[in-house]
Amino acid sequence: MKALAILGPGLLGGSIALAARRAGGFRIALWARRQEAVDEVLSMGIADVVSVDIAEVVRDADVVVLCVPVGAMPQLAREVVNLIGTRTIVTDVGSVKGIPVEALSSIFASRGRFVGSHPMAGSEKTGIQVARANLFDDAVCFLTPDALSAPEAVGELRTFWESFG
Repeated sequence: MKALAILGPGLLGGSIALAARRAGGFRIALWARRQEAVDEVLSMGIADVVSVDIAEVVRDADVVVLCVPVGAMPQLAREVVNLIGTRTIVTDVGSVKGIPVEALSSIFASRGRFVGSHPMAGSEKTGIQVARANLFDDAVCFLTPDALSAPEAVGELRTFWESFG
């Protein structure tokens, strides 16, 4: 997995970008809903591509990580599903899994490979300003595959999270 698309530049999305930069070997693309957030990420220099254009960010991605509120994930997934490759792994960082996994798994059933994730990392603080490369060091990350999850995608996603510590 070399091309990483992060959708949402908050604490978790920013920390994933920083951890990927620290791990090396990733092309990091980050999407934000607002231009102000794009400008902030650009000033930090933590991604190779930063845009409000979701197609530009997910183009050629090996893995797409949804780092938006759980309630916003299905709509965002519907925007992304026809923009990604059939082998693209899609995951999320939501703290609840039942409803998001069910919704996202069905959206990506015909394109992409969805496997839910729940990294047990975070902070009482929010926003990219408090993101840090070591947020995932020694943290547990639960993968939540379902019956539609490809076993090889689960293994690749496990390796992805392990590369962040």
